[in-house]
This record gives sequence, structure tokens and C-alpha cells, in this order.
Amino acid sequence: MSPDGLLPILAAYRKQVEPAWSAATAHRRQGAPGTPAGQCGVTSAWLQERLKEDHDLDTLYCVGDVHQGFLKSLRDHCWLETNGRLVIDLTVDQAWPDAPYAGWYGGKLRLDYRALRWLTPEALADDPVQTRLRVLRLELDSQARTEWVRSHRVEGG
Repeated sequence: MSPDGLLPILAAYRKQVEPAWSAATAHRRQGAPGTPAGQCGVTSAWLQERLKEDHDLDTLYCVGDVHQGFLKSLRDHCWLETNGRLVIDLTVDQAWPDAPYAGWYGGKLRLDYRALRWLTPEALADDPVQTRLRVLRLELDSQARTEWVRSHRVEGG
């Protein structure tokens, strides 16, 4: 799948996951609720599941640093990669607000993703991010139930 084909799918996932972000889902409880800061690990873990289940897309969960020349860097960041080194990063806007959620290494912004660890879904199952992922799933389930109740509410009943 090309980055252009992925962008609308990723935008929909971002819209879905963003309201579920909280201090409890943030790495070391950093970042304000509803912002991407500190949410890269849990969001990438959740997205890895979604992309596999919904689109049969295999990805690797990556941990490392992102650089843009000598100007700026994002340390201890998490993202996904597919074969061919397509980067998928739903929280890239914590450092680069205009960056797309998916692109090839380099891309328009010349972001240099440098992974130090690559984890398959099986390896990620033993990662500490799983605790925050359980919290995120509970929040997403709660939001889905609330939305279902709203949409099925009987007026005047």
C-alpha cells in the first residue's frame, strides 16, 4: 500500500484514537490529554493491531530517534514500518505539525527515522507498553459503547 493510499485510513484512525489519549496512556504520564506528546508507543501498538486486523498489513513496531537535519530531533520515539521502509507515524505532529502520518524515509520534510529496536507483534506482546495499551483499549471500548447508546436512544421513551 502506498503512502497516499494509507493517508485517509490513518487520518480516520487518528480521529478515533485521539479522544482516548490520557495521562494513563502517556509514556511516563507526560503530555496533556488529547495531545500526541507521550502517546507514540501506545498509539503505534494499537495501530499495529488495527492495520493487521482491518487491512492485513504487517508492520514492525519501531523505537528510536527521529531527526530533521541538525535543527530538531525527537528522541525515544515509536512508529511503525512496513517492508520497504514505509514509515507510519500517527504522532509525528508532536514535533512536526505539518508532517503526514505516512511516508517513505526522507520524504518532503526530510525526516530521518533511526530505529534502535524493531518489534514484531509477537515480541511486542511482552513489552511494557501493553499496560498502557490495555487502558487505551478500555477507553476506546467505553467511547464506542457511549456512541452506540447515543445513536440508539429512543426519544420520549
